[in-house]
Amino acid sequence: MCSPYKGLIFTPVKLPNKNMANITELNQLTTQVRRDILRMVHKVNSGHPGGSLGCAEFFVALYEEIMDRKDHFEMDGIGEDLFFLSNGHISPVYYSVLARSGYFSVDELNTFRLINSRLQGHPATDKKIPGVRMASGSLGQGLSCGIGTAVVKKMNGDDSLVYTLHGDGELQEGQIWEAAIYAAANNVDNLIATIDYNGRQIDGDLEDVLSLGNLSQKWQAFGWEVLEVDGSNIDALKEILAKAKAKGVNIHLPVDNVVADDFSNTANTQTCASGEIPDGWEGLDVGEKSREQFAKVILASKTILWNGPMGVFEMENFQAGTKAIAVAVAEATQNGAFSLVGGGDSVSAVNQFGFNDKVSYVSTGGGAMLEYFEGKTLPGIAAIQG
Repeated sequence: MCSPYKGLIFTPVKLPNKNMANITELNQLTTQVRRDILRMVHKVNSGHPGGSLGCAEFFVALYEEIMDRKDHFEMDGIGEDLFFLSNGHISPVYYSVLARSGYFSVDELNTFRLINSRLQGHPATDKKIPGVRMASGSLGQGLSCGIGTAVVKKMNGDDSLVYTLHGDGELQEGQIWEAAIYAAANNVDNLIATIDYNGRQIDGDLEDVLSLGNLSQKWQAFGWEVLEVDGSNIDALKEILAKAKAKGVNIHLPVDNVVADDFSNTANTQTCASGEIPDGWEGLDVGEKSREQFAKVILASKTILWNGPMGVFEMENFQAGTKAIAVAVAEATQNGAFSLVGGGDSVSAVNQFGFNDKVSYVSTGGGAMLEYFEGKTLPGIAAIQG
């Protein structure tokens, strides 16, 4: 996405916009970053200037306009967007933008690739460089790191995004495609992976070394949304990233469960992480962490459609999850959200907990309501319309 030729954003996604600077300021900063790159590489007569120069617009747009990031560096990255550089050999552009974004002094760029410098040819976490979250010498690993981080963010109820950048030659690594399959299969939709599709790698032209064929179709076949953009145009980069955000749907899944050794209100119970239910036990409700995560999402929403309880709410020991959702929906409605509860079980739940008059609308139609929202024609309505 960030080469002078063409680029791709691959995204299963979403994204914030800081609107920090206008296009003129961003272009001016891009020019300065290119100066930094040339000065760093020329001083030591070592480094990878090509990929760095080609990705200048992408890095400037990402750090100065797109990413929702904190003003100071925290390695845990909680509550902010994170970036992982997979093709670490383009470190000059990375270091320049980190410095220009305030992570460390611009003067430190003068130490690039010098003995005992933190700014070596490939970024490394042992150097404790503010802004660097992974060592990226070996190609092909950044997408896996990004996916792991994105999954943890979802488990923790953190709505921020994860970004990764890859070279096109790097896509010859098998680990990339294993990660791509995993992301699509597990709905990792809070990740945006970008490919610098410039057609060049260290051994020559991409087509001569190992052709990637139709790259867009490959990623689409792996279950990803694909957007293409001229990576040398910051305005176009901002627009395409906004489109990527518009395509994003966050899927919040339970992270813990209340399980029982029998389908009974008096059964023995315990709480365990999702996917770790012991043999002979069954999940009958969501756990406390899941309740907190779901409530946070609901309270931040303006339109709420609730279809289906969280557990066996008819049993007192397994109704906490469903009740927590009802409380959150009622509170969000009181704060101005529109809430629609649909389906027999959901309606029974809000009636049981006394919240039927605290939501905007209650519908006894569950499956039919969902099909209507999907745009399907309902037989009864079709008959009425003649």
